[in-house]
Amino acid sequence: AQAIWAHTTWSRVCCALVVTPTTSASHSDPAELAMALQNHTCFADALCNSSDGGSRVDYPVRVDITWPLAIVVDRSSGFDVALALGSARLHLLNDVLGWAEFMIFVGAFVAAMGGVGLLAYAVHRANGLTRTTRRFAILGLGVLFALSPFVVLPLAPRRTKFLSFGLSELATAGFFRLVELAFSTGPHGFDTGLRNWVLYFVTPSEIAFDDCGRPKAAPAGEAKACLRSLAGHALLLSALCSVGEATAFVPLLPASADPAAMSWLGWPRSLPAVWLQAWCFYALLMVQFQFWRSVAAALGFATVPAFDQPLTRSTSPRDFWGRRWNLFIHRMMHRSFFAPCARTVGPRVGALAAFAASGLFHEYMWLVMNWGEAWYVPGGTMIFFASQFVLCVAQALLSRTTVGRMCTSMPGQVRLLLTMCIALPLGPLFFQGLHRGGLLTAVAHMLPRVSWAA
Repeated sequence: AQAIWAHTTWSRVCCALVVTPTTSASHSDPAELAMALQNHTCFADALCNSSDGGSRVDYPVRVDITWPLAIVVDRSSGFDVALALGSARLHLLNDVLGWAEFMIFVGAFVAAMGGVGLLAYAVHRANGLTRTTRRFAILGLGVLFALSPFVVLPLAPRRTKFLSFGLSELATAGFFRLVELAFSTGPHGFDTGLRNWVLYFVTPSEIAFDDCGRPKAAPAGEAKACLRSLAGHALLLSALCSVGEATAFVPLLPASADPAAMSWLGWPRSLPAVWLQAWCFYALLMVQFQFWRSVAAALGFATVPAFDQPLTRSTSPRDFWGRRWNLFIHRMMHRSFFAPCARTVGPRVGALAAFAASGLFHEYMWLVMNWGEAWYVPGGTMIFFASQFVLCVAQALLSRTTVGRMCTSMPGQVRLLLTMCIALPLGPLFFQGLHRGGLLTAVAHMLPRVSWAA
């Protein structure tokens, strides 16, 4: 460290850490390190390196600067800066290029959503078209919008799984909101004016409306509360990803294990892996929703909470899916599928329609993330959601029996444990597209985390 200080200022060191030599090197000798820092090449030239003709950028350079508290710059992972003590490494600045790509493409995608929303609303209000024509036109826009990630993602230089997941989320929300517009099944007031509709359509979280159909104002302190929740869940996600990276997200199983491909889905040895993956997925979704809720609150708009502690307070499958897990999606499924079917053919058919729609849109999202992957075979998430529908129906049938009353009388934590033990065994069918598809690893590489040398 003294040798570095003698040869250059700290500002030049920081610059050289980003604009690194064109050859891989690991420097422990101070003089060699100082020479390497002085002979760095142009960053723009390094960006031109490509492993497949320019469609995806590759960063082969790795520079390890080692002293008791080491800084590691690894451009192969998109500029990973870490502090190391012994075999442990605290990653501070992770995949800057991946984050930049994500923010640019998601921002452009949300802006494009605004244009789609304006066009859809113009069709919705067109007096010269019949109601059937308007519905088909809006649904056609929804289908085209759902297909847009397959067009947009090839334009991204790095195409991280995190970006694929983010665009598939936005496309899914946009499609179902267009369904709501076509059939007028959205929340009260969502389509009473262009401002209400565009605000509702482009906001990744759900805008809350009052009884008069006006967007609710954010309560005092909601932005700070959302930011505190965001920080807490981001810390939780970082801790979970640290454990996940150390265990390949399959604790107690071989690092290359795929529970969905194992006999009996790896049960019971796969339960810790499914539990870890479920917590990682929950924390990731909470970070996303709380970020967008904090943005909406800062702009003065109230939003509806997306989760209610599903992994720590659920007391039954129906409580998990109906009152706690991803209420953002639950409300859309309830408004557009469950409620219409329940009114015409009964609540069980409505529940089946809602679970089927959930399974289909998850199949779509997993397909977007794993498009072109030879190993990926769709169908697992549909089987998973079909099993959850069966569990919910079984609970409804048993609720008035002695067994149902006995389960209801159990302590909450016991019921939570039973719920998880019933639902998790088929979890590998749901999480295969995330785990084997690489989303969890991609998220881990974009967050501050702790890793250990092998």
